[in-house]
Amino acid sequence: TSLRARLWSTVDERRLAPDDLRLRRERRAADRGGRFDVQATWRPADRALATAPLRVDLTAAATWSVQSAFHQELVTRDIFPVTAARTDTTLAVGFGRSEYLPRVTVDGRPLNLYARLEATRRFAGGGSTPRHAIVAGGEWRLDRNRGAGRQFDPLEPPRQNFLVGDRPRAFADVPALAQLALYAEDRLRAAPFGRALDVQAGVRADVLQPRGVRGGAFGTVVGPRLNASWSLLPRASAALLRVRGGAGVTAKAPTLAQLSPGPRFFDLVNFNYFAADPAERLAIVTTRVIARDARGLRAARARKAELGLDGGWRGAFGTLVAFDERTTGAFGATRIPVVLPVERFRLAETPTGRPPVVDPVPVRTDTLLSAYDAPVNSRRIASRGVELTLDLPEWRPVR
Repeated sequence: TSLRARLWSTVDERRLAPDDLRLRRERRAADRGGRFDVQATWRPADRALATAPLRVDLTAAATWSVQSAFHQELVTRDIFPVTAARTDTTLAVGFGRSEYLPRVTVDGRPLNLYARLEATRRFAGGGSTPRHAIVAGGEWRLDRNRGAGRQFDPLEPPRQNFLVGDRPRAFADVPALAQLALYAEDRLRAAPFGRALDVQAGVRADVLQPRGVRGGAFGTVVGPRLNASWSLLPRASAALLRVRGGAGVTAKAPTLAQLSPGPRFFDLVNFNYFAADPAERLAIVTTRVIARDARGLRAARARKAELGLDGGWRGAFGTLVAFDERTTGAFGATRIPVVLPVERFRLAETPTGRPPVVDPVPVRTDTLLSAYDAPVNSRRIASRGVELTLDLPEWRPVR
């Protein structure tokens, strides 16, 4: 059994420069955390690890960190109505300043847990009888962040686009992501015609956000794998010439940011009266909240295949590989249009020293067309080609 603990602390800082007093840009970040991992191996008593017919390996790790960051930079824009509303509502609000210094803090408390249990059973062989090693196991991982997230004064927000509001959001509001994988394979070694042959054949099932017998909430991918290599020269040969190939299916989970993109806020101005006297100003803003649903996301799936030739002689080694990779359901974004009706109100009275009186009956309803981005499995990636690697020994006369 091996136990290991590690602690770390890092800092990244861009201080306020003396010649940057106008924009007052400042950035700093700090990260401190730790990792604790366990590795344990069990085998039958009185048997060497290399020759034991049965072996069980356990690997477990916990990683946590405390991340804090700060950023500020002067924002200059038109005077505009501001609201801190987080629900669908219509409110009388004030006006933001045309120039202000937003201060954004980011607090992250990520926790990552990992565990893998694997058993290996060897079957001896010899001569024309191949040797086998049956490997079976499972691994589990959990990603969670309990930090306060991205925080700022909603009445002095960072720079934003027209109509699109920005609100603070806690990382703790993002659900954790759990992943479970089960796998099994047969590792075969033989020597037909006096040439070494190695074959690995197996299958792996990845379950994203397990829900019991119903599989994963974000998909279950069953991927077979096959790898083989065969030496074209006898074992006693001083040179190496080997042909190899492989094919299989892999899965990739969406990130926490893609699985929980957060709501989109639209701040629509119904009435805007900006008088010279601040006491006589009034704005009415309607906030519309769009919940971006990512429950339809699934794991991306990649199919990979390659065929190669390895060669080596007197310290020189080369590899020629032809490969083909095709990923379907990779993660992208789609822009979804949204129709936003906006009621317009009419000024009724303008009393001195007080906000104006607004007629409660809208004079008309305008229609605005906007859009928001939502994560989807929309991308297909295809890659194929030939790769040559050549590693030559040192040529001393020209070093």
